Amino acid sequence: MATYATPLAGLEGNVIYGKDGSVWVNFLLEGINVNPYNPSKVSSVQAITDDLFTSLSAIDSSDFLILGIKSQIRPEDIMAQCAAGLPGLQDGAYADLVTQLNVFFRKIKSGELASFERLYWLSVAMPVGLTTTEKILGKMVITDPHDGISIKSVRAFNASVMKAIPEKFHARPTTPQHVRWVFDRARLRGLEVPFAPKTPAKGEKPDKAAMKFGANSFPQVNIDQAADTAALTEKFIEDLADRLNERGAKALKSGKSSAVSSFLNNFRSLTSSRMLAIRNLETNNADFPDGYTSHQVMMGIASPPTRTSTAVNSFTYIVDQAIGCDADFALRITFDASAVSKETASKALRDMKSEDLANSRDELDVEDYADDMNNVRELHATVKAESNPIGMKVAALFAFAHPDMDYLKRRAATLSKTFGNAGFTTYQAVGGQHDMWMQMLPGVTRSRLTDDLMMTTTSYLFSGCMPLRKTVIGDSKGVPVAINTENALGQIILWDVLNATDKGNASITVCGAQGAGKSYLIKLLLGYMLDLNRYVYLIDQHKHGEYEVFATTLSDSFVFDVTGRQASLDPLKLYPSEDGTAAQVFMDLWLPLLNIAIDSPEAVALSRMLKHEFRNARKLHSTRALIDYIRRNPVDVSESLSGKFAFWGEQTFCSALIDPVDHGEVINLPPLDAQSHCVVFRTHNLAVYRGNNIAEAEPSERYAAVMYNAIARAAAYRFSQIKGACAFFGDELHFLDGNDRVLDRLIRTPDRTGRKDGNFIVGGSQLASDFGSQYDMIKRKFILRQETHPNAVEALEWADMPATEYLVSRMLEETSPPDPDDNNMPTRGREGEGWFNDGSGNIARIKVLQHLRADRGRMADTTSSRMIRAEELVR
Repeated sequence: MATYATPLAGLEGNVIYGKDGSVWVNFLLEGINVNPYNPSKVSSVQAITDDLFTSLSAIDSSDFLILGIKSQIRPEDIMAQCAAGLPGLQDGAYADLVTQLNVFFRKIKSGELASFERLYWLSVAMPVGLTTTEKILGKMVITDPHDGISIKSVRAFNASVMKAIPEKFHARPTTPQHVRWVFDRARLRGLEVPFAPKTPAKGEKPDKAAMKFGANSFPQVNIDQAADTAALTEKFIEDLADRLNERGAKALKSGKSSAVSSFLNNFRSLTSSRMLAIRNLETNNADFPDGYTSHQVMMGIASPPTRTSTAVNSFTYIVDQAIGCDADFALRITFDASAVSKETASKALRDMKSEDLANSRDELDVEDYADDMNNVRELHATVKAESNPIGMKVAALFAFAHPDMDYLKRRAATLSKTFGNAGFTTYQAVGGQHDMWMQMLPGVTRSRLTDDLMMTTTSYLFSGCMPLRKTVIGDSKGVPVAINTENALGQIILWDVLNATDKGNASITVCGAQGAGKSYLIKLLLGYMLDLNRYVYLIDQHKHGEYEVFATTLSDSFVFDVTGRQASLDPLKLYPSEDGTAAQVFMDLWLPLLNIAIDSPEAVALSRMLKHEFRNARKLHSTRALIDYIRRNPVDVSESLSGKFAFWGEQTFCSALIDPVDHGEVINLPPLDAQSHCVVFRTHNLAVYRGNNIAEAEPSERYAAVMYNAIARAAAYRFSQIKGACAFFGDELHFLDGNDRVLDRLIRTPDRTGRKDGNFIVGGSQLASDFGSQYDMIKRKFILRQETHPNAVEALEWADMPATEYLVSRMLEETSPPDPDDNNMPTRGREGEGWFNDGSGNIARIKVLQHLRADRGRMADTTSSRMIRAEELVR
């Protein structure tokens, strides 16, 4: 074992004691959730971050470190989140789901669905007031550098820091094991991402054995501070050997060390490097004698952009983006009111003017000095605009890592350019890489190099960069549906099905062009509903039975062709008679279809005949029986009623409401099976009238409107009898436009009034404009790829996102982009890309997960050349 990056005197709880006499208290913080598509949310995060810096400025310390450290989320923790939303899982309540969750777990373990988070380590130096001599003596172990520091004073300082951190950052003290973890992260950066030690939950007693960790119990590493120089030298020797004859090459090989020394003596600047090679000696093997090597490039920010607003997504947040390499960042902070004073600004301007007069050789030099002076003036103007500015100096350090040194060089150049395009000036310290690496570790005192990189700002101004941030969406428990791709951390987005309505409206809309993955996602949600033994009614009006095909993978489903003589939605069969429900639904469905006014004699006569006592005594338990009774028992309006009913009773497409007659025999269809967990209503043989004058509608079109009303009634009644989540699914219901009453019953009513019963709807459409007023209260929205500018604008606005040209372009060109080498199908691996508004004020870019069952993935595929049609199913 070896020592830490800097010699330690001890580790106790969350306190680091350095041999140089320094004392550091340490806490882990969580980032504030940011919706990057909502300016008001961004402003809120800025205010919260400003509260943190303002509180820290009151602490008696001159050295603060905030380290943004990447941590891998344990697969077990992700599965625990899933299980938390699935009560009864361990007892075998969801047999169909267990196999899928095992597949999901294996994908996480393999790294395919690995998920990460960015934690923030706050380290604050306690003022101890040691002289330089005392610090040196402490390192030489001649004296105890902490002799004059009492445990009581350390505890008091520790408590003051904890109290200063706003609750929204969920601060928790670190442990000695966390120091080992942060060191592991620093040495393994680019090779692997270690799991953070588990922190005891609130009120839970810590494991004392796990808390013990020696100050000299760290893994042994060898740090090559001139990694790129070594590689360059090696390349030179190889090239030289190729140019020599066999004898010369052999001599060069035997005298390699002297050749290297000669090469370095001729090029003395090569002794300083721009890259580190951290060799993890404890992982050595035959292939890697020095152990696995992490190559790291350290960068500092020498100057910020002139307009700091450009820094929001290209500053510290860059480490969470898909930048092609591993990365962390650190902020070394000191608070200094004089740094933003008028006197300091005036002195800076005077110094710059003097330097300008003394050093400028041409107009370009004059321009550079003028730009610097303008920056000072702009900062001073910003400070004056703040009511109570908190002056602070910040040094921003970045570590980029990868196993391949040559690749990392190229990435570092690209990243430096990325910073430059955002207005930042980067500093890749030649010969100072190790110093910068050390500065990104807690317990290490700020160095002169870091002091040189300090930028002057105010707490409010710097908070606008949102250095402590995260973007997470979805529910905190439940089944996995998508990956958060707003950054490269790979958060798994969960859907809490069983408690979906606890937070309010739980309905969902999915919008996407053909081939964007809309129906694939809807079927993913549908599958989970059935896996969790919940109830779903859905309409499938696709002529080839898209959802009928998928229903073959569901455990308890019933496909009901409403024109196919399979079952009955006859209100007199389906609803209870005693409380008047059957009569009410019957009248609501049939009066409009029969063109009977509610104040007509026919309506009154029907009302009397529909009473429970009347029907029960005469055994009128179906509409067909009622029609026959009216025909056989003439009253004043019998002839009129018989004539109106007779037409519909003869139509074959009306079998779901009136029992059909075959060769004079009534076929008594059974009522719709109320026990099925999923009912797929096949309505492909019914066309709906979309005009404004119902009198012009064809008979089948008029009946279709009544049938959809009957389906809505059946769903509402069935769901009202069930405790727990139930949902109505409707894909591409825009064909009902103009039939507001039908849409109200199918969409608006269950969406707005079903929350207390746990009911919600899931609706899909290719175009956002097809979501009418019935969908206005729905907050959870998925939007996938669109193919035209107007459609993209509508989709973004529907999801409560700004339809900027950048987002429209990203929607059209960078969302599941077509692959020209694959017949313009979505690029493999990028299917199902889009955005998700989770209804809680959070929006992020996402990628829909694949079905965890291969058969469901196959049956969900609607690509025209691969789609399985209902008529192809083996019956």
